[in-house]
Amino acid sequence: MPNESSYQYFSTNKGIRTSLYQWGICDVAFGHFTRPEKCKSINCTAPSGQIAHCKNNTELENNLRLAVDDLSAGFGLSMVYHDGIDSIGHEYGPDHEIVCES
Repeated sequence: MPNESSYQYFSTNKGIRTSLYQWGICDVAFGHFTRPEKCKSINCTAPSGQIAHCKNNTELENNLRLAVDDLSAGFGLSMVYHDGIDSIGHEYGPDHEIVCES
């Protein structure tokens, strides 16, 4: 559940143009939080009861291009999620060199 410290909700509630790509629950309104101007939810599928994995690098590249375009167009915050990179970070820790290479 989002809270006041969630970047995407903090930024939108402060009037900062925000876009999120492959971001879970960004298309859901929560109480007094404003949804981001652009939101592309995670669209991967998994068998019932399992976590969806989106390890499609083409989609990552497209989403990164869209995020850069948004920043060039005046968005103050644009974030892209990719579970392949996230999984590596959880396995090795945020400061491990393999995370930087990813």
